[in-house]
Amino acid sequence: MASNAVSRRQLMRVAAVGAMGAAALRTGPAHAARDAGSGRGGAADLVLYGGRILTMAGGAGVARAIAIKDGVVVQVGDDASVRRLIGRRTEVVALRGRTVLPGINDAHLHGLRTGLALPPYNVDVGESAVGSIADVARQIAAAVAQAGAGAWIRGKGWNETAFAEGRPPTRHDLDPVSPGHPVALLNVDPRWFVVTGVKLRADGVPIASRTAWMREPYAGGGRGGLVTIGSTDEEKAAELTAMIALVHRAGLQIGTHATGDAAIDAVAAAYAEAIRSRRHGDPRHYVIHGDFAWPETLRSLARHGCGVSLNPNIKHLIADTQTGVVGDARAAYQTPYRSALRARVMVTSASDSPNVAPDWRQGLETALLREGRSGAVSGPDERIGLDEALRTYTTSAAWQDHAERWKGSLRRGMAGDLCVLDGHLTDERGRLAMDAHEISDLPVALTVVDGAIAYDASDPSARAAAAEGRAVSWASRPNPAHMCASC
Repeated sequence: MASNAVSRRQLMRVAAVGAMGAAALRTGPAHAARDAGSGRGGAADLVLYGGRILTMAGGAGVARAIAIKDGVVVQVGDDASVRRLIGRRTEVVALRGRTVLPGINDAHLHGLRTGLALPPYNVDVGESAVGSIADVARQIAAAVAQAGAGAWIRGKGWNETAFAEGRPPTRHDLDPVSPGHPVALLNVDPRWFVVTGVKLRADGVPIASRTAWMREPYAGGGRGGLVTIGSTDEEKAAELTAMIALVHRAGLQIGTHATGDAAIDAVAAAYAEAIRSRRHGDPRHYVIHGDFAWPETLRSLARHGCGVSLNPNIKHLIADTQTGVVGDARAAYQTPYRSALRARVMVTSASDSPNVAPDWRQGLETALLREGRSGAVSGPDERIGLDEALRTYTTSAAWQDHAERWKGSLRRGMAGDLCVLDGHLTDERGRLAMDAHEISDLPVALTVVDGAIAYDASDPSARAAAAEGRAVSWASRPNPAHMCASC
């Protein structure tokens, strides 16, 4: 969302020193500092050459090499033009044909919840890790042995129906193994008390719980509903419209959770009314999820400069079961990439982690193939191409963040954020060069943030930490029946 933000390096410093009391930071648009540094001459800090660099910068196409200085791209082009910027202290990476992308921008996830759901902050009590309350107690005891005095012990993913005891755990099961430690275990119902600022929530979710507000009944009956205050649908829609108008008048960007088509209709109408009544700036309001945004609603969003953030990872997870929830036609249409692009609305891709793993490669694969976990295709007419899908994670996501002037593409003056894949995603002309079914298994070789290597798969400790995160139950073996079970 639009804001005046400190740089990410400054933010990391705050995180590091916050416990000590205070930090003094210069605030202002993040890209201002980048632009100021991009004109400096001299040797680069980091050079990568001999690869296939997808710049995502208009018609710039595929480059061979890139140079970064002071966290900013200073040259993109052929090997010769970039290697001239190598100095004695320049870090040099030979890509050997590997693919380089701009830093991946997951357009909607819950960062704090995701971080706290991973080791070492979270104990895995999912179905694949434990089979009984006794197993849970052993997991908690192991965590207590590693924790500081009085530290919280947190866990995620337990399901009482999968426990041998057939009941949920209680304090009497856990207190004996956690003396002096408060314990909080989140089950498969992920309801939290969360203050979300200008993220608004219109309805629930269109899965087995059937809480998303739909135009037509679900298979088996019921239409769900809005979650705003009111005794009728009309009163609830009026309350949603008033909430959106209030935030819009404050000059803030709005992202609204809406999954059912009736809920998306209400959000789009409220955005249009708010923008018509008071047009100021470029708010770029957007719909979060947008599962059943029909073409006429997508066109309305486009006309008013709004966007939609779709969830291909969730589509992959639930596609095999959705026919029984919403019927064949709606299940095939769900997560309508092609229709959204045809309507000329700005489309981004997001994981909604930790509801599913924040794996953009799986999202990319699903946008191209529209396959569920069984391999069955769900809505082939809504498939999109590689370049279109990559833009939902790069340039379009930067647009949503009001940040397209400093991130999302690789050209001079842009953020030195890169994702290096250990393989050939494309050919020399940027066309898909592998079986799309293999994209989700394509390893990440390097992650570069602000011109510095933040992850290097050749480092065993970094590789081990990444593997540990991927192995947690909620990320590696999600159960579609339990995702947002009571939303």
